[in-house]
Amino acid sequence: MIKPIFDKLQNYKNDKKIWKELKNKENEIYLPILKAFKDEIIRQEKNNISTLLVKYLIGKFDFYKMISVNKEKVTKIQSYNHLGTLNKNAKTITIPGCCFAR
Repeated sequence: MIKPIFDKLQNYKNDKKIWKELKNKENEIYLPILKAFKDEIIRQEKNNISTLLVKYLIGKFDFYKMISVNKEKVTKIQSYNHLGTLNKNAKTITIPGCCFAR
């Protein structure tokens, strides 16, 4: 249960303590919240939460991600093809004024 942790944070706020002043925040705040999150994920596993969570985080469409690596002076393209729709024929979308629509 995380309510006691948030109550403790509210007390710190009321006492006008700032984050860097908290001495034992790893054990008092971070670890209990992470443990509660882990316990909830395990509890929800029966509802297929892991698949739903990944879909929520990644999205419902396959996509390409462009990554600029300045040190190497290269641009990398990474595909996320979790639904298997990349590299297949698709409808053409023309975006007026876009340099890719020429």
